Amino acid sequence: IIETFVRRDAPQDVLFLWNEMLQKGLKATYMSTEYVLNVCAKHKLFAKGITAGTASLSQGLHIDRRTYLKAMKACEAQKEFPTILELFSEMRAAGIVPAQKI
Repeated sequence: IIETFVRRDAPQDVLFLWNEMLQKGLKATYMSTEYVLNVCAKHKLFAKGITAGTASLSQGLHIDRRTYLKAMKACEAQKEFPTILELFSEMRAAGIVPAQKI
């Protein structure tokens, strides 16, 4: 369902469904996280993107280099420099090399 609202370019609906999903105890998936981060980046909803990414990581979701970099870019826009350092450390701990090609 989230994908449908992404295609309709309806960020409020995407974020509403995301929050409902988490509140009802459903776990974030790689795809749902990617959709939410893309919508947040497109509409410059960086703080909401940071919250979504943090929620996914706290649930133990393993994400790839590209997703980490998107999250770091959102943090940069919000001047969340300590969070960037935390993400960088998590990335390294997960064995993802920042300069690694996708």
